[in-house]
Amino acid sequence: MAREIASMIREFQRADLAALQSLVHKTIATCYPSHYCREAVRFFVDYHDGEAILRDAEKGHTIVLDKAGRILGTGTVVGNEIKRVFVDPTFQKQGFGRRIVQHLEETAAL
Repeated sequence: MAREIASMIREFQRADLAALQSLVHKTIATCYPSHYCREAVRFFVDYHDGEAILRDAEKGHTIVLDKAGRILGTGTVVGNEIKRVFVDPTFQKQGFGRRIVQHLEETAAL
């Protein structure tokens, strides 16, 4: 499974922005309300807007987990800080997030 996931990881491309932002916002809308108040959920949606995604991608290293043209997950590392790790809620608990973080940790260590 780890090898299969590794083959799905690729570099973020600007053309991915709409799909990546949609994934992030869907994940926040699905997972955050049971942990945060409405105002906090709104803050996180605003915090992870398209400009922030592009800015971090330019300053650091952003990857996407792509399966047959569908982005299932993402993560970014800027310097030694791992940011914006999200996995589509329907694909959570399958090791995707763990593999994204491992990839980002390896990248940060270089």
